[in-house]
Amino acid sequence: MTADGSKTEELINAIGTSLGEPNIAVVGCGGAGSNIIHGIYWKSSRVDTVAINTDEENLRKVDAHKKVLIGKDVSFGRDAGGFPEIGEHCAEKAREVIREALKGYDMIFIVAGMGGGTGTGVAPVVADVAREANAVTFALPIMPFEHEGENRRTIATNGVAKLKESANFTIVLDNTKLTSLAADLPMSEALKIVDRSVSRIVESVCSQTSSYGKAGPDVQRVRAKHVRLSPEGSDRQEGALTGTQPPASAVVEPPGNSFPSFSSDFSAKGFYGHALDT
Repeated sequence: MTADGSKTEELINAIGTSLGEPNIAVVGCGGAGSNIIHGIYWKSSRVDTVAINTDEENLRKVDAHKKVLIGKDVSFGRDAGGFPEIGEHCAEKAREVIREALKGYDMIFIVAGMGGGTGTGVAPVVADVAREANAVTFALPIMPFEHEGENRRTIATNGVAKLKESANFTIVLDNTKLTSLAADLPMSEALKIVDRSVSRIVESVCSQTSSYGKAGPDVQRVRAKHVRLSPEGSDRQEGALTGTQPPASAVVEPPGNSFPSFSSDFSAKGFYGHALDT
């Protein structure tokens, strides 16, 4: 086991010892991330799921404990058009609603397909909000297939770099490498390997933290220890709250329907967070 691996295991053990049963959320950003947590919602009783997206149609199709719709009067309920800058601005202007969605969690997993607009742009903002909330944060970015092109992989690589700035631990999953393990299977089946990989990482950490039992509420000590143990740059690598019981306090009414220019300096006006009815 590497030195970084030993530190990770020590951290997880410390969390389990001090928190007992930590409150855990798995957050899916963008279409790919939201689709993955749809499966986790039905398969795991240990975690809460949160879906965050600019694409209203996709968000309505997935099941999650909470759903956060962002930037509706910018993208008109569609995706971010492959521009991470748009996804990032939508998330920034829905920051308080995202913060409300993540309130109370000790550990947060962030799942996002990288290389597009929403997942790539939103995930680093979510990681930053989780860090501000003093939650232990695991980022699980998914790299695009090689055949999707160099530009998309470059965007994905830049997105992962941003994620690492706020996430405590980053576990990079690569579509090409994972699906190559099931080369003889249809693509629809091979893609499920990625979903299962995310689920197994989450379940593994949950099992390890919960196996130590409740030994005390010293959350701050654990989090302080975490900061010391977290390896720098490790490669271990505006919104609506909805779900089964959406918190009423999360509702933020949209300010209007202005449509800012999609330039690098476009106005923040028009980004908002509001409750999505399911």
